[in-house]
Amino acid sequence: MIFLLRSIWIFSTAFAVNKPVNYKAEYNSPVDIPIILAGNFGELRPNHFHTGIDIKTNGKEGYNLCSIADGYVSRIKTSSNGYGKVLYVNHPEFGITSVYAHCQNFRGKIADYTVQAQFEAQFYEIDIEIPANALLVKRGEIIGLSGNSGSSTAPHLHFEIRETTTENPLNPLLFNFLQINDSRAPHLEQLVVYALSANGYRIPEKRITVPIKNDKGRYHIANDTIDIPAHFCSEHGGIGLGLSAHDKYNASENVCGIYKGILMLNQDTVHTQIMNRMDFEASRQINTHKDYEAYKKSRVKIDKYFRTTHNTLPIYEENIGNGILGLQPDHHYALTFSIADFVGNSSILAFIIRALPGVIREETTPYDQYHIDYLYPDSAYVFTSKKYAIKLGKNSFYEPVKRIVQEANGKLTFGNSADPVHSPFIIGLPIPELIKTHKNKIILYLKEGNKAFIGIEENNWYYAEVRNFGGFSLDIDTIAPELKAKFKKTTNPQSLKKLSWSIMDNMSGIKYYALFINGVYQLLEYEHKRNEVFASIVELEPGKHQIKIVARDKVGNERIIEDEIWVQ
Repeated sequence: MIFLLRSIWIFSTAFAVNKPVNYKAEYNSPVDIPIILAGNFGELRPNHFHTGIDIKTNGKEGYNLCSIADGYVSRIKTSSNGYGKVLYVNHPEFGITSVYAHCQNFRGKIADYTVQAQFEAQFYEIDIEIPANALLVKRGEIIGLSGNSGSSTAPHLHFEIRETTTENPLNPLLFNFLQINDSRAPHLEQLVVYALSANGYRIPEKRITVPIKNDKGRYHIANDTIDIPAHFCSEHGGIGLGLSAHDKYNASENVCGIYKGILMLNQDTVHTQIMNRMDFEASRQINTHKDYEAYKKSRVKIDKYFRTTHNTLPIYEENIGNGILGLQPDHHYALTFSIADFVGNSSILAFIIRALPGVIREETTPYDQYHIDYLYPDSAYVFTSKKYAIKLGKNSFYEPVKRIVQEANGKLTFGNSADPVHSPFIIGLPIPELIKTHKNKIILYLKEGNKAFIGIEENNWYYAEVRNFGGFSLDIDTIAPELKAKFKKTTNPQSLKKLSWSIMDNMSGIKYYALFINGVYQLLEYEHKRNEVFASIVELEPGKHQIKIVARDKVGNERIIEDEIWVQ
């Protein structure tokens, strides 16, 4: 027995040692249908880059998902949002972890392991790490079924490959087994010129948008020339360019992101971005990589071909520069964009920037030098009074923002809700006398977006971590979640496949839910996007059955409904 345990430990330890990433191994496809992409690696998404590829599943669920290589399941997570049901499989021989998200279900021993963990927790939502020898899988083994769980908006497989040692996502198309038929070059839509400070901050109201025309594959702008005023130029800052572009694959009309972009000035490369890998810690810096305001206002996706001094994304070639162009009045410059997809199809835009004669911009704005009425990304801030407390660390936001700290009648306005926030920060407010008797029901409420934040009470103050600017106040949540049955209470075994309830909570949000039939726990799933909890019913004997469903919000308000169902 001791020898057996020692052998298992030695095997597990050796198996868990990861080798360098192997891009050229013979991997298995993650699906057993032709691969057609609905989304690619590095696409611009809200607050993040897309860190995998989305594989279409013909608008249906239930296709086999296969392990791409030998390995072991290292993590299982089931959630009502995000990736939904997701598997992480480590492949130590190849230095990678494969990820299969939005599953309908897991299969075989993986499904059994998951259900056991959920029953032990008496909760559907789990996030567990698995010992290296517990769930071994072979190349091509069916590990799950494709689905639409979590925040997915249509059936598909979100598939990732990560470098195991760093957990950084890698572009799956870098691996030989994922070859996509593609002869369509990227499509160029819009060019933007910005006036910049020396740190790469955009100067307000100094922005020119230029439509791009496509004549039989030749991209150009009107007269192949952009005239910019002399006051776009400055001594230490310069000009920055942005480009709106997208790509499509042969077998799909889904709009995807670009793989590689190069900007050249007078035949010298001044900025390059390439979507080979991502860093989860930096991914939210998408809000400084793209034109955030254009996206928020009209959903236009514009890559900025320059970067601020605080931008640490791993998608740029570091030895080339930051893309800030030090142009001078009464000069003209030859610019070229070369935009390519993964297989090398490319689109070119060549044009002239003509800086008109005149006086350059004086570098006196709050974006050029520190001003008391502004907050800056490279600084930490603490604001305190008898009516509020605010604490921000460095790099909490991306560019200088107007300093707005106003309090009236228990309501705090901090910052402009239109400005993006990178890192969470702390808001504290004194607890009003009217709600002190409900301390365990308090929430920090954000007016913009109708959001509730759960924090802690300390010395009659309430503190919560937030990731938004806007208007804050304290409120109480004393209303339990709403539940409404969506099934007939008298039924027959043949038609009884699922018990479901609509579920809603308009303040703090759902935290826990559970179902008991005849006093025995039953697995209850939650689909946040459908506002529904449901349980699959395998078998109920004819007769009367007692049903108890529990729903609890994040401050402890609980709704319990006890009912019965007759199976005839």
